[in-house]
Amino acid sequence: NPASMPHGILRLSETRRDADDDIIVTFLVASFQWASRQAGDDVTNPRPSFAPQEGAVFGRPINNISFYRNRFVALTDENVVCSVAGDFFNFWAKTAQAITPSDPIDLQVSNNYPAVLYGAQPTTAGLIVFSENAQFMLGTENDVLEPRTARTTLLSSYNFNKDSNPVNLGTTVGFVSGIGRYTRFYEMANVSRDQEPEVVEQSKVVERLMPGDYQQVGISKDNQIVAFGKREYDTVWIFRYFNTGEKRVLSSWFRWTMLGNIVHHAIIKDSYYVALHKGSSVYLVRSDLRPQRNTTTVTEEDFRVHFDYYGSVEDSNLTYDANTNATTFTLPIPYFSGEELKAFSLGTEAGRIGDITVSGTTGSLIGDWTDTDIALGYTFNMQVNFPIIYPTSKSGLSGTIQADTRGSLIVSRIKLSLGDTGFYQATLKSLGRDDRVITFESATLGTYLADSVAINAGTIRTIPVYDRNTNVRLEL
Repeated sequence: NPASMPHGILRLSETRRDADDDIIVTFLVASFQWASRQAGDDVTNPRPSFAPQEGAVFGRPINNISFYRNRFVALTDENVVCSVAGDFFNFWAKTAQAITPSDPIDLQVSNNYPAVLYGAQPTTAGLIVFSENAQFMLGTENDVLEPRTARTTLLSSYNFNKDSNPVNLGTTVGFVSGIGRYTRFYEMANVSRDQEPEVVEQSKVVERLMPGDYQQVGISKDNQIVAFGKREYDTVWIFRYFNTGEKRVLSSWFRWTMLGNIVHHAIIKDSYYVALHKGSSVYLVRSDLRPQRNTTTVTEEDFRVHFDYYGSVEDSNLTYDANTNATTFTLPIPYFSGEELKAFSLGTEAGRIGDITVSGTTGSLIGDWTDTDIALGYTFNMQVNFPIIYPTSKSGLSGTIQADTRGSLIVSRIKLSLGDTGFYQATLKSLGRDDRVITFESATLGTYLADSVAINAGTIRTIPVYDRNTNVRLEL
């Protein structure tokens, strides 16, 4: 029954351009025409595991779908069902008299615990399939995957959140756990048919910070970023990693707080997309992980403007009233009461910042802004909490860095070596002392050329401390 089988989203060849000269692509969402059995019966050419039996209306539910070795794969209960090779919508053997290499594959996984399958991730070694209690692999020892040589093997026995999606990190596979008060993120490496893989819990350093049931996983292998979201939550947790060859040199966590609750998110190419529910509406917003051709930058420098719900207004759409000394315009973005809405001038007058007053759908700025385009949006805070500083040393030939957490260390000063920076503050919290707030200007007078952006590139700042390492905390 095509109506109860998976549907397809097909991108059509015809495109058009709208009034803004944006390319509009049309997609067709429809059911497929699935092949029927041409030979044999239920004994000599059996139905796929998800198909209803004779006289029944529905079969077993299809929990997920994937592609592997030029076959369409359906996961149903404890079975991995692969279509005919090269014919995605055919799950029947060509003949009932012999088995051919292109015939469909229908295998069942087995374990001491329930092994209903919910997720799949293709790798070079095989197709990794996930149940709530274990991970299995569909593969073959031959060059060709066919019914006579295909087999399923148990890989590992870790918990898997059935509502989540496993992701490929390039050469490893990641997945999240669905038990406990907090979310666990596992990374599986060295997957092969002959030995057990290596599974590492990468979320160990934030195990008491990331709430449970974070099941929406977005991945960008080019930017080495894995994003974790949870429906109706406003916080996205992000795992950043970087490999040089076979060595992992960076493994860190941070989080973004959104202006709205998450409906869904994904990373496409170098941009992060998130659908946010706020009030009675849902908004689709985009954050460029790396500058794109249409990413707003200050003058011709690669310095970006950072706003939530970013929008822009051309100078021709700005109206100045000399009597009120105010510039008005129609807001291009939604207005949220209680949030700080600001404007930033672009072009030759780049760098001017102003507070926006809102009345209905009209925004107002003090002064004359009509000689420049403006960017506008909601401001947000960025904060970094540094860990305790311990004396470290390299051990052995591997060069592993170990921290001496029991040693006595007096920190005289902390030096911050940063990239392109503007105005920021460092807060030093010490036991028995008042907090010390140190303000760093973006560029001090006389250290930069006229008409250039007041942003420092590659500066080193010194913060005096002179206290025991366990007594101080630094916030940026």
